[in-house]
Amino acid sequence: MDVGARIRYFRKAANMSVSELARQIGISQPYLSQIERGDRACPHDVLQKACDIFGITLVDFFSDDTEQPSPELLRILRALQKLRPDQQAIIERLIDELSKSNE
Repeated sequence: MDVGARIRYFRKAANMSVSELARQIGISQPYLSQIERGDRACPHDVLQKACDIFGITLVDFFSDDTEQPSPELLRILRALQKLRPDQQAIIERLIDELSKSNE
């Protein structure tokens, strides 16, 4: 599996620039670019930080492409992560109610 290409996939799905993701991870933009191109191996800690930022687990990261969250879902997950816990609970209740009405 091409780890760099997967990072690029999730970064683009999250609508992030290389420099924005690199800043959030705590590495330089050229270093992240090299990882995405496959010129450098991706250290585990960098991969874990990227997954945390994308709101996914390492299992999600390495799962089959057909099981990957859509770009829309990734954007929603990122937005949810920025909410306070009480706001997240409100969204969860709303989703539960909407799911019940669709049954």
